[in-house]
Amino acid sequence: MLKLFKFDNFKLTISEEAFTIKVFADIWNRDKSKDKSVALAELGFVYHFCDPRSDYQSIVSESERQKAIIDGEGLKKWKPDTLVKEAIEYYCKFKPTAALLLEDTRVAIDKVRKFLKDIDLNAVDGNGKPIYTINTVVSAIDKIPTLMKKLDDAEKALTKDLQAVTKMRGGAEKSLMEDSFLD
Repeated sequence: MLKLFKFDNFKLTISEEAFTIKVFADIWNRDKSKDKSVALAELGFVYHFCDPRSDYQSIVSESERQKAIIDGEGLKKWKPDTLVKEAIEYYCKFKPTAALLLEDTRVAIDKVRKFLKDIDLNAVDGNGKPIYTINTVVSAIDKIPTLMKKLDDAEKALTKDLQAVTKMRGGAEKSLMEDSFLD
């Protein structure tokens, strides 16, 4: 599925196969302009919002990612409508497991970051005892290099998976489920 869209040199390329999928074809066909600029912008939004190859994927919050894409891609005064939301839902269903695990890792790390940012060392419980001890904070900080390395490793593994070209003789691509699960 992740071969339907490709973003390279500031240009979105849409495979012919994408137009055989109703939701993407509907976005394309509703744009009556000759240059299909609205459809390209909307499909580009779908790509940036869902595809793990997009730089916007590092933004954990979906609402912040949406805003960043709208601002960054010059989609002023535009919001995703029902059809674009359907396309997002459809496209996101086909993310590889590695991409989903990377997203989960980013969410967890973001929560740790927020914990450290919002920690109040002066906060006390009902008995006047500190809620957070220095040891708790130091322990969390000590784990950051390990978390960052694991995140970096996960990003590299995903990139490697996405860049892997599974070609057969004659340059044909392997079809879905062609490889055995036992390999």
